[in-house]
Amino acid sequence: MFVLTPMQEEAARHIVRKDNVLLLSPTGSGKTLAFLLPILDMLEPRLPQLPPMSEASPLAAVVVPSRELALQMEQVLKELSAARNTEVKGVAVYGGRPAMDEHRMLRGVMPHIVFATPGRLLDHIGKGNICIERVQVLVVDEYDKCLELGFRDEMDSISECFARRWYSLLPPAFLRTIRRKAPRSQQVVQDCLRGGYSRLWTILQRLSD
Repeated sequence: MFVLTPMQEEAARHIVRKDNVLLLSPTGSGKTLAFLLPILDMLEPRLPQLPPMSEASPLAAVVVPSRELALQMEQVLKELSAARNTEVKGVAVYGGRPAMDEHRMLRGVMPHIVFATPGRLLDHIGKGNICIERVQVLVVDEYDKCLELGFRDEMDSISECFARRWYSLLPPAFLRTIRRKAPRSQQVVQDCLRGGYSRLWTILQRLSD
């Protein structure tokens, strides 16, 4: 049983309505649960109807700036799945280890949710290791940090990759606005959000069915 905060309840309400959501909340406030719980609510009923696939074909993709965050979210999903007695599976993929090893892991687990750093996600998509045909939800977490770490081109490529398949991505003009405001220092974060928050700019993009 999870008791949600007002922020988590509000986020969940919009996510299940299939709205595009820009979630701004301080570090440690529970953003991961804010999007993972409603995603689980949406995905669980679909599991029995899923046809078998030869390659990993996740229903949701979560883009994160670091290996640590990918692994953290993978662990949170494991704990949620165990608590809910659900079969939703997740895998973290990230740079710094052989992509072939991850490919074998992806084929072995066949995850419903992939937690990935930008470059590694594009690498697996390009090689056909991850098929995005069935992705219903795309989450970009800590967008500002992705840009600070030099993933600007990769983030553009990810947006283009999904935009070719679904029409309801956040509009390019909105993404350009975020990129212009992307913080390069803590002071810019504070000025940009007028609240002293850091490491947020969590973008949840609900894709069409």
